[in-house]
Parts: sequence; structure tokens; C-alpha cells
Amino acid sequence: MERRSQSQPQNANNDWRVVGRFNYDPGWWMLYVLTAISIFYLVIGALAVGFGTWLMLNKHLRGYMWEDSARIRILSDAAFTYTISILVTGGALVVVGVCGACTRASKLHRLRFVFSGSVCALILMVLIAVLMLIWQWMDVDNQLRTSLDYLVQKYYQGASAIPEILDQIQRSFLCCGSSGCSDFRAFYMDIPRSCDLSCEGCTRRVIIALRTTLCVSAVVAVLVIICGFIAEAIVVLSWKAEDTQWRRYMKNRKTDTQALHRRDVALRRTLLNGGAHPELIGQRQAPH
Repeated sequence: MERRSQSQPQNANNDWRVVGRFNYDPGWWMLYVLTAISIFYLVIGALAVGFGTWLMLNKHLRGYMWEDSARIRILSDAAFTYTISILVTGGALVVVGVCGACTRASKLHRLRFVFSGSVCALILMVLIAVLMLIWQWMDVDNQLRTSLDYLVQKYYQGASAIPEILDQIQRSFLCCGSSGCSDFRAFYMDIPRSCDLSCEGCTRRVIIALRTTLCVSAVVAVLVIICGFIAEAIVVLSWKAEDTQWRRYMKNRKTDTQALHRRDVALRRTLLNGGAHPELIGQRQAPH
């Protein structure tokens, strides 16, 4: 027996012999909440993919992440892990958002359990990404200071892309060296032109920027997980509501079928006895 139907028969209200087919009607609030969650996932996913792509394509950041040096390998690995996590998570958010939009378009009829499974996978992926970032950035202060000290020492040696990397860091964060201009004076080197006039160390400026970025990422991750749990709750409530409506429909259908059967029996008996059924009499006397 067909459990769902997209539309009711047109003559369901006119012909007493027609028993309407089941049509699941989800709550309006479920559709609105699912729409909001899908839009949120699509927007955050697109922003994450764009930000991760910019990090990968930026030549200075890319040179830093791929710099082959043991002194900055740990921090560069953390930056690479963060970038890949942003890209993968952003792509997953876009996919889940599209799946949620399709589920909303079908009014929770189709792709409901596919959407539920994709949301579960997304929540697990976000949790793994957060744990990986926490593990990578536990000792970021010491790692960053060690990396910047190494960049200052090798600045005038022209090794690989180190001069360009340090210049870009100093211009972007308006800083100089690891702890300040004194780092270059300690090695009897001239202060680079890329240094800021304030001579504030890059370690403090970069740490503030990293912590801000990680805090924003953590807030977004929490919102994604909360929206995921809300979406799962909507799927469960939708399934229960459909089951309740189906049971009510089957109960009413059984009652209507029994009433129609008794009515048919009474009509046949009346016709066999040579009488006229009240409904037939009413139809004959009805004005044309």
C-alpha cells in the first residue's frame, strides 16, 4: 500500500465512495528551521572554501608551509593542517547544505535519512578537525618564537624563501623580528626596510591574530555542531510525526471503509426489496 501521496484526488470531497490517500504534512516550523540550517551551512561552507583556497594560493603563506626546515617544520605543519581542515570541512558543509535544501524542497519526503547521515558525518568530521587543531596548536607560543628567531638568523643568508616570508610577516602584522628591532642588532645586522617603525615584536602580533582566528573557528565549529543536532532532531520528529499521521490515516481509512461497506449493503438490500434508498430519492427530488 502506498504510504505517501503528493496530492489528494480532486473528487475526494464530492464522491462519498472515494477514500483519500495518505499525504504527509510536516510542521511549518520544521521546514523553516531546515531552510535556515541549509542556508547557514551553504554560506559558512562557501566562506571556508574561499578562505582555505586563499591560504593555499597565497605565495608567502604557501612558501612558509612548504619551507623545508626542522626549525619551522612543526609550525608549518600546523598551518598546513589548519588550511586542509578548513578546505575539507568547508566542502562538506556545502554538500550537506545542498542535501538539506533538496530535503526541504521535497518537504521532508525524500533524502531525509541521507541528510541525517551526512549531518552525522559532518559533526564527526568537525570534532576530529577541532581535536587535530587543538593538538597542533597546544605549544604555539614557543613554536612561533622559535620559528621567527630562525627566520631572523637566516634573513640575510638568502636561504630559500625566508627573506620574502619574514618581509611579508612584518608588513602584514606591522612588526619587526621576533621580539623587536633588537633581534637584528643582536646579530649585528641592519634592520630591514619591511620593519614597522614601532619595532614591536612579531611574536606577540602573530599570536594575537592566531588566537583570534582560532576563537572564530571554534565558535563556527560549535554553531555547526549545534545546527547538526537540531537537524537530527528535526529528522527524528519528522519521522515520528509521519508515523503518527500514518496511523491516524489508517484508522480513519478503516472506519470509512467499514461505513462504506455498511452503506453499500443497506443500499443493495433496499433495491432488492423493491424500495428506494433515501439518497436516491433525494437525488430525484433535487432541483435541476
